[in-house]
Amino acid sequence: MSELKIRTRATGALAVLQPGGLPVVTTPTGGAVDIVTGASAPGFNPLDLLHASLAACMVLSARIAATRLGVAAQLGEVRAEVGGGRAVPHRPLQHQARYFRRSRHGDQAAHHRGCRGDLHRLQHAARLPRTAHVAGVRGPFPMAMIPPIDYATASQEIRAEHDRELSLRGRMTNMKRILLNSPAAHRIYAEWFTLRDLLKPTLDDRAIWLLSMAISETMRAEVPVTFFRRALMDGGLDPEAIEPTADETLLIAFGKAVAADANAIPDELWAALKARYDDTLLVNLAAFAGIMVATCVFTNAVRVDLDPELEGYRKR
Repeated sequence: MSELKIRTRATGALAVLQPGGLPVVTTPTGGAVDIVTGASAPGFNPLDLLHASLAACMVLSARIAATRLGVAAQLGEVRAEVGGGRAVPHRPLQHQARYFRRSRHGDQAAHHRGCRGDLHRLQHAARLPRTAHVAGVRGPFPMAMIPPIDYATASQEIRAEHDRELSLRGRMTNMKRILLNSPAAHRIYAEWFTLRDLLKPTLDDRAIWLLSMAISETMRAEVPVTFFRRALMDGGLDPEAIEPTADETLLIAFGKAVAADANAIPDELWAALKARYDDTLLVNLAAFAGIMVATCVFTNAVRVDLDPELEGYRKR
């Protein structure tokens, strides 16, 4: 899929310790925290900051999960209580964490003890396709039918393909992580980028995005639809208010026709395409549309989860 310019926030921390004083931690965006070390001194000590980071991630994850499950309105207040546990070999710090979810049905608590790997399992369990109790609402929870790779335990071949993709594109997605279970399959789907580049400069990014979104919408594939909505919105465009050019209108019609029934593309549509583009471009266009269809089939069939960074771009 098309490479995007991602809006980023400056992150990091600078700790300064003056003679005879206590550390002061600042962030590039102007945040500041005075660190304490006394056993009963009010404030944050270094371990408190570590626990605070985990707690904040937990409550934000709960909100993202509630949004995905369509129960955000019932979620209410979410609190996460995190504390330290006794260290064990190879686990220098073990966390004890507890969720509190406040809804119209009252407070509920969910306990979890363990470190990072256990937390991942807890998050995975929250998406199991069963009837479960979340914030007072019962319902089936979606999850991908095939798990993403675990880089820490993956084979050298999978790690190499993962690293190659990161070096080329700079980011990972849920779809890519699942495809990486088969490096060969990942490489085949990654030819989307090769074909996209072959369509340029005859077709610009906007035309390719509109073609891709037309295919994705026709196939009701939420992940790619939202991906291209983000591309358009980050480019300063309103997906609901775009007025396509004559060429874009033709490409949108072609994309919808391919996705709906490739055996029934009207002759007049082909005639209009042939009047504009040479045979090489038309082959690349048809191949690109085909791999876009394949992308939609994969995300739909495997039930790929929407990437968290796409949440704000969903069509409401």
